[in-house]
Amino acid sequence: MKWALVYQRVMSSVTRNAIALYMTELLSKCMKQPEANSPLFELAAGALRLLDECDDAVAANLPLHFTLQLAAELGFGLEDEYSATAPVLDLKEGRFVAEPPIHGFYLQPPLSEVTHQLLQHENPVTLYRIRLNKLQRRELLQSYAHFFHYHVADFGQLKTLAVLQAVLD
Repeated sequence: MKWALVYQRVMSSVTRNAIALYMTELLSKCMKQPEANSPLFELAAGALRLLDECDDAVAANLPLHFTLQLAAELGFGLEDEYSATAPVLDLKEGRFVAEPPIHGFYLQPPLSEVTHQLLQHENPVTLYRIRLNKLQRRELLQSYAHFFHYHVADFGQLKTLAVLQAVLD
């Protein structure tokens, strides 16, 4: 036997290691039954490969992109119908709406627009184009974690989320 891939930067960078741990924990909380799932494996393996090879600007946005892609792969992805008339992201319903919902589980613009932009990037290599600060990433990660908590039974809390939020710029 031999290693299919030996990660370099994931193992030597605190930030990239925190991102990899977050992605791994997110996957483990969503995978309740051991079963073969080639598309899910390719999503995870591709994201980890990219994390090891990409520049810092892509790595910083990769956890956000991966989280949204994972939701789509698991069947509860967001409906990307963002517009000027539907600028609020209802995280409970998983779609963009005109007004903030009564339940209070939503993202206001501009963060709902950022989510739309993340959904538009099919190729994560282009994530460097989305400019975010630490506070925006932190709020988005927290909101996406709530989204998963709502849609995945027995999801619990992400222990790596606080670490990831602390190290991302």
